[in-house]
Amino acid sequence: MSDDSERPTNSSTHDADALCWDAEGQPRSTYFDDVYFSREDGLAESRHVFLHGNKLAERWQALSAEASFTIFETGFGTGLNFLACWQLFLQLDVPAHLHFVSVEKYPLRRAELARALAMWPELNELAAILLQHYPPQPASGVWQCRLPKLGKSAALSLTLIFDDIDDALDELNSRPDASLSSRPLTVDAWFLDGFAPAKNPAMWSPALFRFMSTNSAECATAATFTVAGAVRRGLAELGFSCEKLPGFGRKREMLRAHLNSAALTQDNSGQLPSIWLYQRPFKPRDRSALVIGAGLAGAHASRALAQRGWQVVVLDASKVASGASGNSEGVVYTRPSVREGRLSEFNRYAQYFADLFYHNEGYYRACGHACGVFHLALKQSDEARLREVADYYRDSGNYLWLSDNSSAYTGVASGPGLLLPESGWLRPATLCSQLLDHPRIELREHSRVRELVEADGGWRALGERGELASASVCVVANARESLSFGQTDFLPLTTIRGQTSRFKAGAESKSLRTVLCGKGYMLPAVDGTHACGASFHLRDECRDLRDEDHRLNFDLANEGLEPSILEFNLDEDQPGRVGFRCTTKDYFPIAGPVPKIDAYRRHFAALAKNAKRGPQSVGESFQGLYLLTGLGSRGLAYAPLCAELLGALIAGGPLPLSRRLYAHLHPARFLIRSLIRGQEV
Repeated sequence: MSDDSERPTNSSTHDADALCWDAEGQPRSTYFDDVYFSREDGLAESRHVFLHGNKLAERWQALSAEASFTIFETGFGTGLNFLACWQLFLQLDVPAHLHFVSVEKYPLRRAELARALAMWPELNELAAILLQHYPPQPASGVWQCRLPKLGKSAALSLTLIFDDIDDALDELNSRPDASLSSRPLTVDAWFLDGFAPAKNPAMWSPALFRFMSTNSAECATAATFTVAGAVRRGLAELGFSCEKLPGFGRKREMLRAHLNSAALTQDNSGQLPSIWLYQRPFKPRDRSALVIGAGLAGAHASRALAQRGWQVVVLDASKVASGASGNSEGVVYTRPSVREGRLSEFNRYAQYFADLFYHNEGYYRACGHACGVFHLALKQSDEARLREVADYYRDSGNYLWLSDNSSAYTGVASGPGLLLPESGWLRPATLCSQLLDHPRIELREHSRVRELVEADGGWRALGERGELASASVCVVANARESLSFGQTDFLPLTTIRGQTSRFKAGAESKSLRTVLCGKGYMLPAVDGTHACGASFHLRDECRDLRDEDHRLNFDLANEGLEPSILEFNLDEDQPGRVGFRCTTKDYFPIAGPVPKIDAYRRHFAALAKNAKRGPQSVGESFQGLYLLTGLGSRGLAYAPLCAELLGALIAGGPLPLSRRLYAHLHPARFLIRSLIRGQEV
């Protein structure tokens, strides 16, 4: 639970020499001296071995809209298997949700992916979407995105784990009595596609077969190009019935396997690191949820659950986005850095995830503008930090260092800095309304919840005159008001007063094309004015607009710009708004199940003596009760990823981020740190 101030390590760093191209223009791994796909026709090989080998067409056509299907692949490589799978998914108009999970230790860069996939023009459209969503390299850990719906098919989620196979499986590890989400990951089809066992034995390790034994669905299948004896024996020991089939091209044979569920065994003895992160698997009585709060946190959480087929009732004490989410405009902003520990890592991923979400779902177009966000280098330390980000992701196009040419992008004399070309600004209140505009979401405004009561296998929200609503699951997402409930009053939340301002556009500022971020921020002009902000005052409860904060916002927005490009007259009324950010002492948001404090205190008291050795059974949480709060001033950037995390925790499936980052978001983290330090809880 340290703050990890060192530069993050990257187990999947891509070396320039990891890939070469043969005389026929096909990629070849120099690590394993092996090809990524058949020289004869890689796409046809993918279809033959993995799609037909797992009988995907027949199985998908039998699925209902309420079903889901999970594929686990070892070795993402060029993404060819994934695209072949996605193409078939679209051709069949499959109504069920598909989740594709893939492990890759040596990820290719976007340019390499593009070059390899260009060999199949019929995949051009899908390849372009994959490249758009492929995370900037180098990357490590877990990266997840929900790809845009095409045609009549249901949604498709892609989870990429850039790590060594054993460590990647450890990320997803669970036991029948302990899982990160409400239920352990269950895989319907396995694509075993690592490089040949003789050349890459680590990919075919005993850990893989153990993982398959505990994470296979009852009717799971597996397919692979190899018929090596070690692979056949490993599958057979798990209860898979193996059969050899004709291989593709020059390969004489391939392997197909299906699980005999009667033979499936589950290992209860495995130890799990950070056991306090895990929860007891539970089956909700139905797919119904209460969400308390209709700001950014509640709206995103509601949408994430509705997209998974849940019926959601949203209760708000006032109206949509009436709190800090009600500012007229806001920036999708995090602090770019590659050397400031886990918070920096989380910021980079949250920014990537949010920008993809707002592009894919059309919110940048409907609620704002993806005009780019330019981070000014106001001093030497800023320049060093921002240049380092640009250099780290130099091949991705997600981060661009601009020096003498910055004005060509920003439209004003702006000096050097870092441009995030895919980011922008949004109208939070409009965004919240659109997120909640879904047939599975019912909004009930002016419904203040006074008490939460656990009853009948679910949760009841009580108001002044009795029950307001009930459901099997409840998400508390009402910022600092979450402290009013007995189950969540332990949270170390802090409120910070922030005032935004609007200033008239001047002759110079009218040409601003991107968001400018320094010590403050300034948006391009809308209706002749610029939104600027925001002041930052701890323990200040004043709700009135203050001239000194307008002056502060004016000065911060113009810092680094010579001359000042805004107009400001204190003799005129300055429009603006006061809001109160809800943040935490470690600046990470809070997302996850609500712990039972007394039970955690008793169960994990031994951590005070040895922080690395503790109980091996999970801490007790309120079943079906979750939190999403503490987004601070970065709600637009943090909320999409945190909401997707809650969706996975509640509905099941791989988490959209690594376990090490989840440890910094879990509501029990403050309690665990206090126990380790021997402090009062």
